[in-house]
Parts: sequence; structure tokens; C-alpha cells
Amino acid sequence: MPPLKNMFNKESATSMDAAGPNKIRIGRQQAALGLLWQPARSGMSVRDQAALAGSGTRVFGLVAHAGDGRQLGFATVDRGFASGMLAGATLFDGSVVGDTWVGAFSTGDGGWWIIAVRDGWIYEDLVCHDAESAEKAFRKLLEAPDWGRLYAPADWGVGGADDVSFSELIALGAAARLRPLNRAFRFASACCAALLALVLLGYGWREVSRLQHEWAQREALIGDSTPAEVVPVPWMGALPIGQAVRHCERAMERFALEPPGWDLLRIECAFSKSSATVTADWRRNRGRISFLAASVESRTGIRPVLARNGESAFASETFEILETIIEPSTTPWTGEKLETVLRERFQTLGLDVGLARKSERPNAAAGGIAFNRHDIAIATSTGLQDYAWLISDIPALVPKSIMFDMSANAWMLKAKAYHRPVAFSRLATASARNSE
Repeated sequence: MPPLKNMFNKESATSMDAAGPNKIRIGRQQAALGLLWQPARSGMSVRDQAALAGSGTRVFGLVAHAGDGRQLGFATVDRGFASGMLAGATLFDGSVVGDTWVGAFSTGDGGWWIIAVRDGWIYEDLVCHDAESAEKAFRKLLEAPDWGRLYAPADWGVGGADDVSFSELIALGAAARLRPLNRAFRFASACCAALLALVLLGYGWREVSRLQHEWAQREALIGDSTPAEVVPVPWMGALPIGQAVRHCERAMERFALEPPGWDLLRIECAFSKSSATVTADWRRNRGRISFLAASVESRTGIRPVLARNGESAFASETFEILETIIEPSTTPWTGEKLETVLRERFQTLGLDVGLARKSERPNAAAGGIAFNRHDIAIATSTGLQDYAWLISDIPALVPKSIMFDMSANAWMLKAKAYHRPVAFSRLATASARNSE
């Protein structure tokens, strides 16, 4: 198929060219490709739905309305999109393509654009960097049944597909445009994040530093009761919390999908040392499993698993994280210091944190050492990076899981903070010798 050029008829002087990643130029106008399309939710403002769609990882500043407002396409300004740009997925003439169709079009710069519409709903708006990945995504979509028209290059060999000029399929005048979602909202979000950092660096951090200095003086008098020999510690090989959150948010974003007829319930990322497993759960809302399978597979390459009752499904993926790990020689805080510092820190900033002390029995295989800990739980409706930073200086901190609950529109971060280990047998022997 030829690239997206000369897309209008001979009488038109308008032409189309690639205008950078995820953008095409139509004459003097630009169109945005690869938007995140979701059904408009009744009873929820567009701004709130944008925040929900971003899942705390992205701030959407632009929106386009399709299908008389029943579907919203969200875009971020950091990808070069701007107000007034055309929403590429809305360029097509419904009287020509119909209401259920799939198309693959070259963007002229080596990239490809996959667009799919089902029953009038924009089903896929995907930009691929090469023909191989584009053809794979296209064929994944074809696994869903009952498509109407198909548009693909002839050399792909897709049965029943038409290799036609792009100019025959569009109606430029009917295309939706990107509009600012809420400038004040974007500014306020940035200000809140900056304010949190400033407060932490100011009064709050001075209080934390004071507490840490006092604890350092006390511990210098008490001495280090950690055994000299190397033992298998539970934080060995764990990821620093900041790296863990960053990698999981990226992986979770790939599963943030709501195909027509399916509701996304939650996405969770569970850690296991230097790897993590992302799991997404969906509930059927009159949709077909073929819709869900095509959408999830085209984005992640993973086929969802349907529950026996056919009313729910899930998909999961495990990935390795090759990053710096926590050294086993890291010296943990005492349980008392850990709780005091965290309570003071979060109370100073007016934030909530869940802390639960957990005691373990001495492990005979590890020389009678007990690795007690605090379980930390942080819930927030904003991004996790700032909260992760609040606990990033805690030694022997092991990330446990990150979850986003769609119904509550909230993140939950869980981690384990291990205390300085106590060698009971050695301390008992030392105490007996001192008494003699």
C-alpha cells in the first residue's frame, strides 16, 4: 500500500505527510494518532475520567469527542500533541467504511497506523514503528469475528482486504479535534506535586533529619548487635522502591484496556526479588471474549483467560527487572526507629500510612536470627512516585505489590521494611558471660 500521501482526489491541492511520531500532516493541518479511546461514563466528568484513564501514571491534557460524545479520546501534550489537531481515528467516512472495519495504513516514514472500529466504536488506534509489528497487530485483530470491511496492503495477503487509497476513505470535515481538557487542572496537579516536594524538603524533612540524628546517637551508644557472619537476609536481591514503582507503572499501563462490553476492575503488579508479575482483571458487561482477546493480545501479546462462568477474565505477564539491587550488607533500622521516623514523617505532611509490626520466630538455620519487620501500606488517588520517595531512604525495604483499583480510583502500595536482626542465641550467651 502506498504511504499516506495524496490522500484527496485530483481536484484537491491538499496532501498528507508524516509529521513525526504519532502524527500526520494533512495540508496545513495535523492529525494525532494513537489516542487512548474510552466510552464516556455517565455521572463522571471528563476531567475525572481523564484522571482515571491515566491511572496515576499519565496526565492527559487533551481530549477529543467521537460518536456524538459517547466516546472520548485522551492525549498527552508531552507527545507533541496540541489543541486544534485532528483526531486521526475520526477522519473516516462512515458511509464508505461502515461501522465495523479494520485498516492498516503506512504513515510514509516507515511507521504504520492500525485503526479498528466496531459497531461505531473506535476499537483500536495504534501506531507501530515497522511493518512486521503492524501486520502482527492487524492479524491479531482479525481473530475477533464479524468484521465488515478490511483494508490492508496487497502484499500482506489478507483475504477479503481492499488495498485502496486512503483518500477514498475519509471525510475531513466531520473529524473531531483535540481540545484542552482543563488547563487549571493540569497546573494544579503540577503544583500539588511540587508543593509536596517543597514541604518535604522544608519543615518536614528538617524534623525527619532531627529524628534520624537522635537515633544515630542512641545506636552508637547501644552498639551493633548484628551477627558478623553472613546469613541469608530477606532483603537480599530486592529492588529499591523507586525502581520498582517505575517499572511496574510502565508494565501496568499496557494492560489498562477497556474493550467494548468489558469493565477493567483492577491491575496489580506483585514483586518477587528482581522480577514482577502484572495481572489485570476484567468483568463482562455484555461483551464477547473475542473483543477482549483481540484488544489485550494486540497490546500485550498475551491471551486473557476466561473464567468458567464466562463473566470475568484475567491476563498476567511476568518480566525481569535488570536494575540495581539492595545489597545484603545493608544495615536495617531498628523497629522502634522505623515506626517513629515514618509516623513523624507522614504526620508532618498530613498524609496517612498503614504500619503493622510483624514478629518472626528465630530461624535456627540462620544462626537463631529473627527478621522482624513492619508491613507498610500506602493508599493514594494520585501518582505513586512522590509517595515512594517518602520511604525510599529506608534500608532493607522490600516492595511487595502495587495495585490500582478502578472502582475506588486509588493506588495501593505495599512493602516490607525489615528491622535490624537480633541474634537471640548470641545475645543470650553474651548476657550469661556478663553476669559471671
